[in-house]
Amino acid sequence: MSELKSVLAHLDSTPQAAVRLKVAMQLAAQHGAAADALYAVNSALSRCPVAVGAGVEMAGMLLEVDQKRLAAARAMFARALAEWQPAVQWHQGDGLPVRDTARMAL
Repeated sequence: MSELKSVLAHLDSTPQAAVRLKVAMQLAAQHGAAADALYAVNSALSRCPVAVGAGVEMAGMLLEVDQKRLAAARAMFARALAEWQPAVQWHQGDGLPVRDTARMAL
């Protein structure tokens, strides 16, 4: 069996993301592996495509939702680093979470 070289944790703005990050950091530390955190989510607009027809105001509101989700994930990441002080790299996808995750994992 090959040794563990890196651990990838998927991040979003949910409370479960903090748990995933903590487990990834612990696993990486136990194996002397690198740890990476990937913020990969679908945009609010892609989850609510009917909003496109609702006009610019709705698009602006959905962009604000995305910005708040990103800020929450970054804050959780910063708290985890302060608490655990591991070397974890932050990566951010470009709105296609499955593709972004596959690229990071390979």
